[in-house]
Amino acid sequence: MRKKYIILLIILFQSIVYCNSNKLINLGLHSMKKDESAIGAEIMGGFDYVLNNDNFNTYVMYFKVYENPENSYGVEYIKNYDNKDEVLKFFLSKKIEEYYSREYIPLKNGEKFLYGKLVWDNLKFKNSTKLELYYINKDNIEIKKVYFFDKITPSSLYNKFDYFEEEGYYPISTINEEFTIFTENKIIHKKSPYLLSYEKKFVEKIFELFKDEIPKEYFEYREKGEFVTQFEKEQDKNNEKRKKLETKIENIQIN
Repeated sequence: MRKKYIILLIILFQSIVYCNSNKLINLGLHSMKKDESAIGAEIMGGFDYVLNNDNFNTYVMYFKVYENPENSYGVEYIKNYDNKDEVLKFFLSKKIEEYYSREYIPLKNGEKFLYGKLVWDNLKFKNSTKLELYYINKDNIEIKKVYFFDKITPSSLYNKFDYFEEEGYYPISTINEEFTIFTENKIIHKKSPYLLSYEKKFVEKIFELFKDEIPKEYFEYREKGEFVTQFEKEQDKNNEKRKKLETKIENIQIN
């Protein structure tokens, strides 16, 4: 009887440890108004995520801009926003591409642009970068345009993502542009204004390299509608944790 009791205690302890290790924390990298809690974020901009995960040396970046910023969180895509297993299931399944396909921006040629996807895997693509652009053509059929380039995304930029040691989430406002980035050890899902300084440099470098292939309308829409309040901008500017992280990672030298 005593042996069974001990076994039950061990199982209970392991369950508690697992539950705690599986629960994501609020990283505190962005400050919303006091009355805008995590629950409120579910009907606003949702959540940004930084997750630790082994992605097997494949680097991927999804990018999307919305015609209407309010549509950037038009569906409930993760029910338990602080459960790591459930969040990972979303990012590591076809749901991520379904999510990016649900809205479009109209193009002047009559097509509709859904989203872009960059993949750089030296083993598969022999030191080249693959760019995939997803559209709905004039016949209302989804098509994919694929390009291969000898342009290599600088490792000095994307390798810095892995130096962010914490993982978790934080609630955000509704924004018209978002990214999901997979590095060797990280998954980063963020709306554009909440990118850290080194993340912004990475994204701008990507757009500089591939601006001729990405529809011009994408860049026109990304300049439109930003629902970030002055309160949020000031809070982020004075966020000590955010400033320390940016300074620390910016100063890392990578060859």
